[in-house]
Amino acid sequence: MFHENKASYRDWRAAKLERYPQSVDELLVDIAGLTRCEPGEKGRILENLGRANMAIYTCRDPSVDRAAIRAFAAQFGLLRLDHHLCANADGVAELTVATGDKRAGYVPYSDRSLSWHTDGYYNE
Repeated sequence: MFHENKASYRDWRAAKLERYPQSVDELLVDIAGLTRCEPGEKGRILENLGRANMAIYTCRDPSVDRAAIRAFAAQFGLLRLDHHLCANADGVAELTVATGDKRAGYVPYSDRSLSWHTDGYYNE
């Protein structure tokens, strides 16, 4: 199938690379709070996802908690969280260094370097 769509792929790739950010600063979005993104904030995050398949945000509200994280995710359509081995009961996993428990053997819960990867590629 790929060989049938080479021209389409080349066009898509060229457009993607043309819009790709030239620096990490282009991916940064400063948001006021997690529980309710302003339309402009959400729009910039979605634009970055379209341009680079990622977005980096900073939050000015210091009162971030687990419920706020879930509310933030819900604004982007993430309503069903995977309750994997290391997630808490609410499905949120904190990426902090862990020693002496089940998380200790996994890279995200260590101070080891984390290389390029993807999560959830096996989900429908």
